[in-house]
Amino acid sequence: MLTDHSDTEQQNVAIECGADALLLQPVDFSHLLFVIKQKTLQARTTSHAKRYLNYSLRELEFQNVALNEHAISSATDISGRITSINRKFCEVSGYNESELLGKNHRILKSAYHSKAFYKNMWDSISSGEIWHGKICNKKKNGKLYWVESTIVPFLDTAGRPYKYVSIRTDITDLRLNERRLNCSQIYANIGTWDWNIQTGELFWSNRIGPLFGYDKEIPETTYENFIKRVHPDDKNLVERAISACIHEEKKYNIEHRVLWPDGTIRWMHECGDVERSDDGEPLRMLGVVRDITEKKETEIALQKEKQRLLEAQRIGKIGDWVLTKNSKKVTWSQQALEIFALDAGEKLSLEKAFERVHPEDVESLHNAIQKAYGTGCSSSDFRLLLPGADS
Repeated sequence: MLTDHSDTEQQNVAIECGADALLLQPVDFSHLLFVIKQKTLQARTTSHAKRYLNYSLRELEFQNVALNEHAISSATDISGRITSINRKFCEVSGYNESELLGKNHRILKSAYHSKAFYKNMWDSISSGEIWHGKICNKKKNGKLYWVESTIVPFLDTAGRPYKYVSIRTDITDLRLNERRLNCSQIYANIGTWDWNIQTGELFWSNRIGPLFGYDKEIPETTYENFIKRVHPDDKNLVERAISACIHEEKKYNIEHRVLWPDGTIRWMHECGDVERSDDGEPLRMLGVVRDITEKKETEIALQKEKQRLLEAQRIGKIGDWVLTKNSKKVTWSQQALEIFALDAGEKLSLEKAFERVHPEDVESLHNAIQKAYGTGCSSSDFRLLLPGADS
């Protein structure tokens, strides 16, 4: 603004009315150009700042829209009274806005968590710390729902909270699926594991700890803590199977024992495979472990019974054989082979066995077999003609 008034009071009035600069006449031309240049640069800077501010505000608005579409959000004052909520908060909780504003979050409190849980949460945020955790809340209709929650205290210049903002994600379905998986693993006595070969990180499902004799919280889920529980006589077997799966692309399918700290021995069946990159590099190994102790003990007991039966047959010179009706396939015990003077390496059939039966007894033995097909049992005495024998 050009003026010929040298009175400072008049100049102050002009500035109060919005004048950016005052130049007294007569004005030096070079000074006038300098002032114009500076004001132009100032105007450009202001314009750029306004555009950036508008862009930032627009971005924040879009981010807020995205956040409100995805998450449950609310804000409270320092005493915990709800001051604002978004639409999703109402949708999930079943309350409308008027029922929630001015209330405490205790309106959503379920009986799932202890008093110590909420005290720890409040102590954290009231001291200015951000709190993360999973909370079980109760809807207006009484149904429970789970949220993954982050509570952020807003601090004043003195570092004291003046409000709290909470962002939550509904994880009810995820918790339900986790519970179903955990229960199914407990009932089936199985666990799952995921080993990152690149980093060495190892994930165990909740059931694996008890399977390997960890009755309390596992110190650390590592390969070392896994192999430490494998029975000493089976460690080489397990390590070779793992190496073959990683380096030779063989399936990991193995039965081995684990030794608990109290001396208990349990049998496990593990199976799994390796995930690889496009160029074949092993990335991670995933698998399932199942307790098969009862099954294994039954197999061992049956094997012992079989050995005792074979020994009894050997002593008593008693043999047994099984004939499958449709296929005519015959399965022989070792003692039966010896009685019939048959070689286990031969292709053994019913006809081959009948070649050893005395011709006069073939018909009666055949009738006995047919009777067994019909009634379930029969008996027959017959003679054998053995190679190198007269009768």
